[in-house]
Amino acid sequence: MNNNISDISEFCYGCGVCVKACPKSCISLIENNSGFYSPSVNVSDCIKCGICKKVCSYYNKFCESNHKPTSFYGWSKDDNIRGWCSSGGIGFELARLYLEKGYKICAVKYDEKANRAIHYVATTESELMASVGSKYLPSYTTKGFTKINVNEKWIVIGTPCQIASFRRYLKLINKENNFLLIDFFCHGTPSLKLWDKYISELTTSKGCPTFVSWRNKSHGWHDSWAISADFNSFDICHGRRDLYQLKYDVTKQEPIHNYSSRWSKGDLFYDMFLGNFCLNDCCYKNCKFKGTSSAADIRLGDYWGSKFEEDNQGVSAIIAITALGERSLTSLQTTCVIQNTQTEDIMRGQLSHTLKKPWIRRILIKSFDSAHSLSWIHKNIIQRLYYTSLLPKRIISKIKSYK
Repeated sequence: MNNNISDISEFCYGCGVCVKACPKSCISLIENNSGFYSPSVNVSDCIKCGICKKVCSYYNKFCESNHKPTSFYGWSKDDNIRGWCSSGGIGFELARLYLEKGYKICAVKYDEKANRAIHYVATTESELMASVGSKYLPSYTTKGFTKINVNEKWIVIGTPCQIASFRRYLKLINKENNFLLIDFFCHGTPSLKLWDKYISELTTSKGCPTFVSWRNKSHGWHDSWAISADFNSFDICHGRRDLYQLKYDVTKQEPIHNYSSRWSKGDLFYDMFLGNFCLNDCCYKNCKFKGTSSAADIRLGDYWGSKFEEDNQGVSAIIAITALGERSLTSLQTTCVIQNTQTEDIMRGQLSHTLKKPWIRRILIKSFDSAHSLSWIHKNIIQRLYYTSLLPKRIISKIKSYK
């Protein structure tokens, strides 16, 4: 067995921290045949130091904190920021505050030209605006992570598996004190092939995408699973619209984009993603990060539940995993509303168990490469093939319930 990650299985998280950690720069992150990122090792340049395996959160147990987690809910006092963000805007406000303290931010934005989510570096508030909102795609971390100078002060934001590997890397080089790490409650990441099919069909009919978001509160926070986008004509592509020019009307709930499709109205991307039909293999039984299992300093999410069921502006769920995370929240009192809550109240609205992989997953992902439309794939593979196959179990279960 090689002392590197060339033998890693299909369950790799695709976090890309091995690329950052490799002292010989002989690892690259590539998109595999299933539409997920995985490492590729130039074995001829490898010195078999094993660092790539040491930082990998798939191979190792993640680094747990000895601090007892403390839980909060909150939101930004700025209605525009609260409107732009997926939940309450706490993550953005925290990053903005630390920019003023001299930190740099490594977060995720959507690259409209590449149609991919990527990690990037923000050093100003204007640059930070690109990170607003959720991106329900695997993110390409290499460009962002390789720009991180570990001797400077940083906030790094990512999925739980990305942050868990990054924590192992910082421990290895003894640079944890320079970083504040933030992750979030993660449902899983869908195949990039699903997104390619989805966005290509829109591009064919509408033109070049210049702005895309995955959460839009134009119909309220509780109905915010919406693909919202702007498109230019086929021969014009100016790039992302400046969010500073968009004033979000929180009273009228007016749409600010010229395309929107919601899960509640049958959006096919959300139906396949949130239906768990085409997630990364590791997002099923191999996920170690459900609930409060986190290597971050702070975990963020939506504060679902009865307390704010009438609130349509958005409320953030916040868990301070470490003492550093808890201290960092105290400085937000002037720009945010933050209140203590019980961890159990947060967890009632979160996915706390590992997911079962549907047997059609491999068939479905392959079908994204076909000439069939997404609606045809949904109708014939998911509705007819998959749901029909479940009927015998449902009938038996129903009979048993009557008995």
